[in-house]
Amino acid sequence: MYRKIFLTGGTGFVGTEILKELVKNKYKVKVLTHERKPEVLSNLVEIVNGDVKDTDSFIDSVKGCDTIIHLVGIIRETPWRDITFERLHVEATKNMITAAKQNKIKRFIHMSANGAKPKGTKYQTTKWRAEQLVKNSGLIYTIFRPSIIFGEHDNFTNRLARQMRFGIVPYIGDGNYQLQPVSVKTVAEAFVKSINNKKAFNKIYHLGGPEIYRYKELLDLIASKTGRKIVKFSVPVWIVRIFASLFGWLPQFPITNEQLTMLLEGNVCDYDKVKKDLKLSNPKLDSLKIKFYCIHQRGCK
Repeated sequence: MYRKIFLTGGTGFVGTEILKELVKNKYKVKVLTHERKPEVLSNLVEIVNGDVKDTDSFIDSVKGCDTIIHLVGIIRETPWRDITFERLHVEATKNMITAAKQNKIKRFIHMSANGAKPKGTKYQTTKWRAEQLVKNSGLIYTIFRPSIIFGEHDNFTNRLARQMRFGIVPYIGDGNYQLQPVSVKTVAEAFVKSINNKKAFNKIYHLGGPEIYRYKELLDLIASKTGRKIVKFSVPVWIVRIFASLFGWLPQFPITNEQLTMLLEGNVCDYDKVKKDLKLSNPKLDSLKIKFYCIHQRGCK
């Protein structure tokens, strides 16, 4: 039985939910933190200071654990802060595998992404390369590839809801590209249920929600949930590409060219295998009960 977890990325949106689920199931957890502190407080949780980019900063702290859950990842780069896909996806994963082997840990559970592949955007290819490191490590692995993740504090539904304040909402191209949002609670449940389930050993699982939406349909759903009437209009892809090329490097700009490419590809998957093996609940997006307050923005509802 694996009962002592070393968790990276435990202060983020998904990591917080996974940490809650681990504590709920009585796992002892060491949470690696660099700047932020975890929201979950429990005598089962120990905070460890370190940086996944620097093995020496945390490797001794892994001692005593029997499982690593590695969640660290980014959706866009800020190279001037040493935050790149290469560093955070590939090198950080390599560091965690090194830490596992030096501390005789055999179980490794890894967060990847739906769409990871050897030829694609830098995000997709670095996610895929990190998967290969895990698969070839000799560890007992489980790799999860979630689609877009939704939940009360996500940056997906809340961002779209904020855009609807003025009643006019843009979408890119024809708006028919497909998405399959999966609940953060389903993702957390999957990670925790996989720890000691032999069916999940040395498997790669896709995680998606029970329904597929076209992007335009998602806009209508969120508008309905927030009680807003909206007018949608299309922005040609070529215009967005020009502006993304010019301003995509700015953190404040809503989309990069790589993100645009992935959005237009769609983000859907077959999740029957993981649902069967791990017996997951999988709520629909329209079951999300949220007031859609603008997170970190005072007075915006």
